[in-house]
Amino acid sequence: MSELEVLGWALRDMHLMVSATAEDDVNRQLDRIATDVDLPRLYVWSVSGYGGVVALLRRAQTGCYHCLELFQEDQHKAGRSLVRVPPDAEGGHLRPVQGRGCGDRTFAANNADLLPLVAQAARVAFGLLSGTEGGYPASSGDVFAVQLREPDGTPVPPIWTTFDLPPDVRCDACNSR
Repeated sequence: MSELEVLGWALRDMHLMVSATAEDDVNRQLDRIATDVDLPRLYVWSVSGYGGVVALLRRAQTGCYHCLELFQEDQHKAGRSLVRVPPDAEGGHLRPVQGRGCGDRTFAANNADLLPLVAQAARVAFGLLSGTEGGYPASSGDVFAVQLREPDGTPVPPIWTTFDLPPDVRCDACNSR
């Protein structure tokens, strides 16, 4: 049995997959396998302590991880990055589309800058897993972005923005379902 088959087998009986790796290649593979077994996926990552993203993806109701990447890229090109970050030394931006990964320096942020992401991820998971009747209410929306610091580093109260994520027409995986 291959590693991918073992992972698919392990995910088969779960109710929710949570990935906080912020490594796009890992998330792409996990998403594909989890989608094949119709498993909801919850992705959580910070953007250098300036904010972060929580995304709940479900096969029949939302786009996939690739659709999420396309959505982030479209938002950035339109001047509406999900998390605003300071320009880097070359005049660009700190990877507003791609999550942090193994090729980057180790990311560290203080608890106060990560806690809102963890709390939102827990709320979204509770809403999905506890059911509608008498359970924790489901969140409205699929993608939740939070700004915790201004690009100059000034802390601000958490500013949340919520988006729906339908399958993207440019996504071959979603359009072949």
